[in-house]
Amino acid sequence: MPGNLNPTDRRSRTQLWRARGDLRGPLAQVLADELVQLEQIQWGIDEFTLLLFGIDPRTESHLFLYGDSGSGKSTMLRGYIHEIMRRYEPGKARIFMIDYRRANLGEIPADYLGAYMTGHEQTTDSIA
Repeated sequence: MPGNLNPTDRRSRTQLWRARGDLRGPLAQVLADELVQLEQIQWGIDEFTLLLFGIDPRTESHLFLYGDSGSGKSTMLRGYIHEIMRRYEPGKARIFMIDYRRANLGEIPADYLGAYMTGHEQTTDSIA
């Protein structure tokens, strides 16, 4: 094994696989390792380390997205909603959605829905 890489260390295994050009091995192993330990809402896989990354909703309780039309905001929200439902039982998490275009209408089951706001007045009244 080259250098000081430790075969039992996850990052060392990733470095070794990357050096060999084998990307299938680390992805499968890293995902298996990380899924057990991850305490975050999963966002994806880091391009460099091939480790999962995300945010901890206990410390980052709000999400604000903005971007150009077609940039994937609604798709990202849909993924976030499903990740919350995967991680938390009904009643343990509530989702408050401000969605003027109604792009995610019907995406949030009643068990998880805190409020679904689709207009300025409704949003203002709900927040106040």
